[in-house]
Amino acid sequence: MKYDVHIFTIVRVKVPGIEAGSQEEAMSKAEEQFSFHDTFDNIKGCETEWGEEHSYALVDVVGDKEYQNSMWYGPDLRSPLGPAPNDDQARLAMEHKETGCLPNKRESRT
Repeated sequence: MKYDVHIFTIVRVKVPGIEAGSQEEAMSKAEEQFSFHDTFDNIKGCETEWGEEHSYALVDVVGDKEYQNSMWYGPDLRSPLGPAPNDDQARLAMEHKETGCLPNKRESRT
């Protein structure tokens, strides 16, 4: 028996070093700079496509090693959800997607 399997997944895309006057502007520039369709459409012979949907965004200020100015934003990449907790043991995307809640702790980002 054969099956066509469709796997809907979340991928974290880090776009580093965005120069901007605000976190909102940085998200906008990151979206323009990174081509989701070029990256995710038809990967390695599989029928893939970017679903044109975001779960949320996390914006870190470069050089803020304690993440004191990091902020979570909603799926529209405009609506602030709140500051990011400052702790190196976060569960990020999957926990949020499964529970609808922001992580209580913070994962190290490199």
